Amino acid sequence: MQTGQFLSDVTFDSNRPKIDIIMETPFSKEIRISFVKNQLMKDHSAPLPIVVQVIQGQIDFGIETEQVMLHA
Repeated sequence: MQTGQFLSDVTFDSNRPKIDIIMETPFSKEIRISFVKNQLMKDHSAPLPIVVQVIQGQIDFGIETEQVMLHA
């Protein structure tokens, strides 16, 4: 059994969002993306559907033409 912690050893990068792989299995990949205030992530895509959970703060999240403010 694999376990991971989203709130342990959180680090930030002042130049770009910090991406850490928390856990990877044959059927899922859990990552943590840490932002500093006002930081942006470049447009990108994922090969499969994703789940987004905001743990602290809020993010302006967009998919194609839809934007929504997500809160912790």
